[in-house]
Amino acid sequence: MNATKRRRGIRAACAGIGAVALAAALVACSSGGGGSAEADEEVSLKGKTVNMVVPYAPGGSYDRLARGIQKGFQDASGATVVVLNEPGAGSLLATNRTFVSPPRENRIQLLNTVGVVAAQLAKDVAEGVNYDLSKFKWIGSFSDEPEVLVAAAGSPLAEPGGVAKALKEGRTLRYGATGPGDNTWIDAFLLRDVLGFKIEIVSGFDGAPDIYSALLRGDIDITMSSLASALTPITAGDGAPILYVGSDMKEFENAHKILSEIPELGEFIKEVGISEDRYETFIEPYSALLKVNRTLVAPPDTSDAQLEAYRAAFDEAINDKKLIASSAEQRLYIVPKQGKDTEAVIKKSLDAPGEFVELLKRSFAKN
Repeated sequence: MNATKRRRGIRAACAGIGAVALAAALVACSSGGGGSAEADEEVSLKGKTVNMVVPYAPGGSYDRLARGIQKGFQDASGATVVVLNEPGAGSLLATNRTFVSPPRENRIQLLNTVGVVAAQLAKDVAEGVNYDLSKFKWIGSFSDEPEVLVAAAGSPLAEPGGVAKALKEGRTLRYGATGPGDNTWIDAFLLRDVLGFKIEIVSGFDGAPDIYSALLRGDIDITMSSLASALTPITAGDGAPILYVGSDMKEFENAHKILSEIPELGEFIKEVGISEDRYETFIEPYSALLKVNRTLVAPPDTSDAQLEAYRAAFDEAINDKKLIASSAEQRLYIVPKQGKDTEAVIKKSLDAPGEFVELLKRSFAKN
């Protein structure tokens, strides 16, 4: 072969190699994986349909929050937001679906943060946990409502020192709850295993309104619920708040003047002589979760650019003064946190103390 032919062969080979490399680069750029061009470019939600999933039936507080933010999210993003109710398995059914949802479905979901974190930490005994919260993309959180212990108004437990007296005397208290995984259920185990109350759990209720009806009938003695749920019987004069756990109640004093008079659980622990170490081991990690309860997440494969689009729309919608005021009228108190702050709390919660994890496992174990 002469020199001219050799040069032509080399040029042809180089051209072929270049074509292959270019084709490979184009394939990599067009794929939907983590190295997609979308990850480096701004994503617009304008003209798209975003499915905002509520893992409970219509009418509850999660549903009302989703529908409350729906228009603001649409206005901020340019997307059409559809609220989908997908109840089942204590919210785990919808959460499992969202975990495997491809980004093109534009599916985001409200989470009962306490419930899903508790279920994951107790997954050795909790059934139906097919997600990993450390892999979700966190858009933000709606509120940091505390949990409130409530007794029927006029009962001995509602008198000053009444609950502390019941604890000291070893009186068995009938406690109303929905079922494993729900905040009301976990609260019962905190009262029993951490504070030493003798608790008979009466479960199977459909939700807080059903539980409070049982409280007024005298079928149960106490229950714990979110502030939003507790305010209905408190405002009506049928329920008496005893103590709270979670965020500083000063943020919510305008909801009802009596709330400024009830102690935080840490104060109650000191009053009855329980070791402060138990507060740090059990109550502090639980309180941290309550401060980012009712969160909004996107599936794990959501690109950074798509996540930022969700976060921008959420931040604009959730901080609207009219939304905050109208929600407060419905006894839904919005104290939002941004996605990065929410994510930091969740990751810390997943590294909870071993004793707290064991308590959660006991709460999920079949009795």
